[in-house]
Amino acid sequence: MENTSIERIKEIRERQERFFRSGATLDVKWRLERLRAFEAAVRKWEKPLCEALWTDLHKSYEEAYLTEVSILLGEIRSHIHNIRKWSRPQRKPTPLKMFPSSSRIISEPLGTALIISPWNYPVQLLLTPLVGAISSGCTAVLKPSPYVPNVSKVTQRMIEDTFSDEYVAVVQGNREVNTALLEERWDLIFFTGSPALGRLVMGAAAKNLTPASWTRTPTSRWRRSVSLGARASTPDRRASRRTIL
Repeated sequence: MENTSIERIKEIRERQERFFRSGATLDVKWRLERLRAFEAAVRKWEKPLCEALWTDLHKSYEEAYLTEVSILLGEIRSHIHNIRKWSRPQRKPTPLKMFPSSSRIISEPLGTALIISPWNYPVQLLLTPLVGAISSGCTAVLKPSPYVPNVSKVTQRMIEDTFSDEYVAVVQGNREVNTALLEERWDLIFFTGSPALGRLVMGAAAKNLTPASWTRTPTSRWRRSVSLGARASTPDRRASRRTIL
């Protein structure tokens, strides 16, 4: 698979930052429309995604739907049903010494999110975090694993068919691309993978005080009947700021 160039990565990052700063993603109704478009896209591309999962990982249609597509669709539906409630300001008690002021918690998007996924659940672990990015009003750059090239290609075609790259974009490639991505400044990083890569991601995030969520891929002791232990969706460790969970 051809690596996305460093110049292209920088261009995407700059375009997404400009788009976010325009305020286009702040409207909750607009986000809701994007979630519904995403749900329609997943249903449209369900068969190609399942076929790619069979080619790369020999996942049957039943397993692919159960462990990947159905989880993603459930996440989208949950956000569609709850986004208005989640985005509504929350009233909080105000200390008497602050009278006559009032207190509210207002949820606002952080900016541009970088989402990096592993190979074992390449649809679920890449696109489920995207649901949260869309719902919260962020833009997103997706980096799928190079070890599942067919899934990564189909995912990129689906994203390009659904969203503009100034809003959601996919970059492809090996560890050199990961390094180039981590040299850029992001507003949020969501990563699932090994402890070795997790240290690199968290180290890069720390340089810019970037909020980051890292889910560790479990070792073989976390065996599951479906995936024989290769299951990162039942993590044994998570590192994240409380405010972004």
